[in-house]
Parts: sequence; C-alpha cells; structure tokens
Amino acid sequence: MARHHSPWGKQTRQRVALEAARIMSEEHLNDFSRARQKAAERLGITTRNDMPTNQEIEFELRSYRSIFSDVSVTNSLLSQRKAALEAMRFFKDFKPRLVGSVLDGTAGVHDAVQLHLFSNLPEDLILFLMENSVDFDQRDETVRYKSGKTQTVPCFYFHAGDTPFQVFVFPMLDIRQAPLSSVSGSSMKRAGIDEVRSLIAD
Repeated sequence: MARHHSPWGKQTRQRVALEAARIMSEEHLNDFSRARQKAAERLGITTRNDMPTNQEIEFELRSYRSIFSDVSVTNSLLSQRKAALEAMRFFKDFKPRLVGSVLDGTAGVHDAVQLHLFSNLPEDLILFLMENSVDFDQRDETVRYKSGKTQTVPCFYFHAGDTPFQVFVFPMLDIRQAPLSSVSGSSMKRAGIDEVRSLIAD
C-alpha cells in the first residue's frame, strides 16, 4: 500500500526528525524508534504517516552533532575509534570490520563499538575470549540481506575499559556481503583496519 502524506507532511517529518536527533544527542539515546516516539509525543504529532524514517533522523543527527557537539563528544568519537582499532588488532585473525555509528560518525558517548568478525566456527571466538580472560555475554541476533535472506548470528557483548563492544560473528563467506543497516535499509558499510587507521589520522 502506498504511503500518503498530508500537504504539511514533509515539514512535520522534519520537525519530528530534528527533535528526535536532539533527544538522541542530548539524552544519549541510541534507539531510533524510542527517540521518534518521544519526539512525536513532545510535539503533539499523532499522524503515523508523517513520522520520519530512521534515515531522515540520522541525517538530522549528523547535522545536529556537527553544529552543537562539544569537544567532549568529538573526543569521545576519537576514543571510540581508537578503541575499535585496538580491538581490531586484537581480533586480527577473525578479519575484523568496523560498522555502525562509530564508523559513520554519528555515535553518542555511550554507543557501543560494533564489529563484524568472520569464522566458520563461532566456538573459536568463544575460546579466544576465554583464553584472554574477556568477560562477555552472548546472544543471537537476526540480520537481513539485500537478497531477502535472514540469518541468525551469534553476538558477543563486553567492555574494554569503559568502552562497550558489540561483536557479530559471521561465516567466512559473508565477508563478501554485508547485512542491511536498520537505519538506512541498505547494505552496511564496513571498514577494515587500514580504513579505521585513516579515520583516526584525519
């Protein structure tokens, strides 16, 4: 069914997207759905068809942080990227790739560093973590691909110092195809060690 907007729909979506971006930045919220809901409630917007997409909110979030972010937020992103690079070196045998908000620059100070690792035997990573005395939680996450395929992959949660990490483990073949981003709906951008090193240098 086609999505219809009121004549003021574009302005309404932008207002909600701007408020959601402000909420995400100032309240350290990284859930697009919750931020959209809170923004709509604060603005008294009830028309579902005029709600912004995750991608529209992300666009406003980038703009908001480029204008209003203070030095502490900038330093936080740099620290997160440095922590990501250190972790990628640590996980080098698992072909690590950085993804998500720390890569694209929209990360809040409390966002987790997201990595994609690759191994045909996830147990190898479990053993690696245990051998290196890393305390972790594990749960399964479902990802989707452009082809329409869905896949359940193990995901590991842990902290390195004060930095939270979320690490997904994919079969080796999946290094050639990235799952879809929950924000944009397109294939996720991935960055290897050299790219992350360049981001930090820049």
